[in-house]
Amino acid sequence: MTNQELWETIKALRARIMGLERENRELKEQNKRHREALKLIREQGSWGLFTDKYAKIAHEALEGEE
Repeated sequence: MTNQELWETIKALRARIMGLERENRELKEQNKRHREALKLIREQGSWGLFTDKYAKIAHEALEGEE
C-alpha cells in the first residue's frame, strides 16, 4: 500500500467514524425523547393507550429509573 493509498484510507475511516458518532448522538437523543414520553405516559396513568404487549415493554424499559 502506498502512502497515498494509506492516507485515503485514513481519511475514509475518519469520515466513517465521524458519521457513526453523529448517528450515535442522534440515537441517544431519540432514546432520551422516547423515555421522557414513556415517563409522561406512566405519570398520567395512560398505559391503556398501548396493547398489553407494548405496555409491558414500555414498563420494562423504564424499570430502575424511578
